Amino acid sequence: MKLSFLSAVLALFALGPVSARADILSFSGKPQLNIEQVPVYGQASVREIGGKNVDLKLTGAGVRIKKVVFVNIKAYVLASYLQDSTGLAANPMAVIDRNPVKALRLTFLRDISGSRMQDAFKDSLAENGYKPDDSTYGPILKQIAEDVKEKSTLDIVELPFKGDEDVLVFQYPDRKVTTKGKGIASAFWKIWFGKPADGELQDLKNEIVGAK
Repeated sequence: MKLSFLSAVLALFALGPVSARADILSFSGKPQLNIEQVPVYGQASVREIGGKNVDLKLTGAGVRIKKVVFVNIKAYVLASYLQDSTGLAANPMAVIDRNPVKALRLTFLRDISGSRMQDAFKDSLAENGYKPDDSTYGPILKQIAEDVKEKSTLDIVELPFKGDEDVLVFQYPDRKVTTKGKGIASAFWKIWFGKPADGELQDLKNEIVGAK
């Protein structure tokens, strides 16, 4: 890893666990898709790592639907971005893990409480073999729990740190949370690309890996 690259990532993490907004993810060109009146761009960039942007491409996008009793609730539009998505549909997590820089954008279609979103993340982490209340994931989930408003966004971005550690950034409209650790990004990407917690997540997974 070049020193300039490592220095940039260290600078990002030095902002502390919670900091004011400074956009890490940007989009260019015209929207490639329009889902539930949400524009989805085909190109994204992670800002200024090692003095340059890292360009990502859209792998797919879809709507997270949550069935409540007999009603389908539309929660958010999810768009996924990777540097290289070759083989994604056949072996999603292998492709996810080989991409050191990647991003997800959630655009919310309704107001959602922080506790409800935290519970949803916990369910998916548990479904994929993690302990969401342990000392690794519990503090992260508490930090990122936030009431969100309709049309607001959450960007989740992974950056390489050093060795096999990741820097993971959760960016809301008015703040961002950064954390680092071994395998943390892979755990959160499994919420959508790993074992689905329900049938509606499976449908969304098919959309974002390009299987539909």
